[in-house]
Amino acid sequence: MKFEISEWVQGKTSDGQLIHGFIESIESLQRIVKVHVVQSDYEDAIGTLIAVREERLKKLPELAMEDAPSIENLIDLALSTKDEAWFMELTEKRRGIQPRASKAKDSSPIYTAYTNRLGLSGTRE
Repeated sequence: MKFEISEWVQGKTSDGQLIHGFIESIESLQRIVKVHVVQSDYEDAIGTLIAVREERLKKLPELAMEDAPSIENLIDLALSTKDEAWFMELTEKRRGIQPRASKAKDSSPIYTAYTNRLGLSGTRE
């Protein structure tokens, strides 16, 4: 078996629906994977459990959870899927990341560069 429970996958159902979600269970004898759908081109499929043949799915790479915005996006996903344990795990991980604003500041001014429609500009913080 090339998949494991909780892995993120994407693929197509036998009806041709594109799905993206995580594996909730695997029936190894029939080679059927049950996927909790979080995104689909068929909106009624979102939030449901869909059985898909193993060969119609591909494993997605693991996400790096090193920065606060990535973790916050996953927290939103945990809330939408009502996964309390995952939510608590992500919340603890988020607490461990220092916000950029709280880092020690030195006496030199900080310049932030950004691009606007007129070209590169800078602002002083």
